[in-house]
Amino acid sequence: DGINLYRLEMQDKTIKNLYHYWKPKIKSYLLEHHKEDLIINLSSKEYEMVLDDAIKYVTIHFYERKNNEFKQISMMVKTMRGLFARHLLIHQIDTIDQIKSISIHDYHYDPSLSDQKNLVFIKEVTV
Repeated sequence: DGINLYRLEMQDKTIKNLYHYWKPKIKSYLLEHHKEDLIINLSSKEYEMVLDDAIKYVTIHFYERKNNEFKQISMMVKTMRGLFARHLLIHQIDTIDQIKSISIHDYHYDPSLSDQKNLVFIKEVTV
């Protein structure tokens, strides 16, 4: 037997445009219940598109640097998102400065690649 798709992709337009459906609901909820809170975004670009600029959020990115070239290794990015979320929750981290001090699996904050809305964590890879 074949295996049917089980994941509803945000970009799937079979039903309707899911961005148009979810974006106003998420924006309304966050502005009503978390207007003053910092939202830490660990989602992929696909899901980040439901966040609105009216919401105060910062996105965390993970790159590996080898010979001054930057790459996002999909499996490592997914792993780091989970580990990072776990670390944030266990240690009750809720400020940008606390986030910047995190180092997990040799990924550390890089201020030269970051800005106010994007915090970049890199891992130095040697040959």
